[in-house]
Amino acid sequence: MSIGRLREIVQIAVPRLFAQIHGGRIACESEATLQLHLGRIIATVADLAIVAPRETFAIELEKPLTGGRTKRGRMDIWFKLTSDTDVEWRCAIELKFFKRANQREPNNRYDVFKDIARLEQCSDTGDRKIRTTWGDGAGRHYGNAARAVWLCGAVGR
Repeated sequence: MSIGRLREIVQIAVPRLFAQIHGGRIACESEATLQLHLGRIIATVADLAIVAPRETFAIELEKPLTGGRTKRGRMDIWFKLTSDTDVEWRCAIELKFFKRANQREPNNRYDVFKDIARLEQCSDTGDRKIRTTWGDGAGRHYGNAARAVWLCGAVGR
């Protein structure tokens, strides 16, 4: 297991999700729908990535994040792979769903930056982070989504 394997799982799952949305197989009208379908695809890809008998995979949607005495909200998707030597590799994903008809710039950008800051402060996902932002830079849209942005933090320990 490694951060590279987490990255590979996400890099396979996200384009598959967008391809299914663009192809009409999945209709996305909310962020919850994106969470559900991306979580399902991640679970499938992770199951295919597991090769050793004792390797395991776990996934949670809307995982509560707490730190010290304060609640910090919820992470949209959180998953971990555990190696056959009990080393854990964890990844947290924060999604943003924007409808083309309801653009509220610059508030959308503020929401994304807020989530990036929260992800950077999450000790729950680890000390070493991978942060990626994806958007539909070409101006295309998938269903009603003008942009779907995902942020990923990962760590192995």
